[in-house]
Amino acid sequence: MQGPLKISGEDKDPVVFKAAVAGKRWGGIAVLKSDKPSSIFNAIFDGLEGIYNGNWSTTGAVNFFQSEVKIKDSLFRNSNAEDALNIVDSKFQISGCRFDQIISDAIDLDFSRGSIDRSNFKKVGGDGIDLSGSTVEIRNVTFDYIGDKAISVGEASRVQINNVSISNSNTGVVSKDSSTTNVIKGRFENIRRAVFMAYIKKQEYGPAELTAKDIEASQIGDLGIVQLKNSLTVNGQTVKPISLDVDALYQSGNIK
Repeated sequence: MQGPLKISGEDKDPVVFKAAVAGKRWGGIAVLKSDKPSSIFNAIFDGLEGIYNGNWSTTGAVNFFQSEVKIKDSLFRNSNAEDALNIVDSKFQISGCRFDQIISDAIDLDFSRGSIDRSNFKKVGGDGIDLSGSTVEIRNVTFDYIGDKAISVGEASRVQINNVSISNSNTGVVSKDSSTTNVIKGRFENIRRAVFMAYIKKQEYGPAELTAKDIEASQIGDLGIVQLKNSLTVNGQTVKPISLDVDALYQSGNIK
């Protein structure tokens, strides 16, 4: 659709989007180049997958392309798409939302600008939040059982993270490919790979920076892993860079 999407549910009576037949999935929603902002309040998106229409398809179950959107107090669950929510080249606000039982990435932000506040991510197979070329503020978010990176910052993104809790996950926060990431106040528990990482994945980009303070971590693999020429500082201490073969890291499946 090319006009704005307006969904106005109530706290005890949300608007539910799911297949009419139990156990089935259905292609999701795409808003393209809307000249007016969309708003989604108190909605449930249950069991969606990407849209497949001849030669045209989407990676996300719910998609916004060059379309401003505000999403509040909504639930995305049982998503079978590459991204439960994909926002491209758009302004956005996401607050009070939950992402649960997501097969791949929960939120994919490409060249977008906005904020994510008071939101929860649980049982996500891929990344919790995946950013490329975006400027985003992330506040008061929790992640639990994330299969890959809780927050992946890439392709010259600028991200400020305030008050994050990440547990039972593969990797905490990754800054890569000319991105700058700042984390203030984070709690990390049972992180298998590393709490923080900084590296270059795509050679057309330069080094990444990641600064984190007021960090508490327990039951972790590494507190920080940083590739040569990149920068990582945790609680005022500079993490020593190492020679890191990023291609081998991804091929091994330790990072997806």
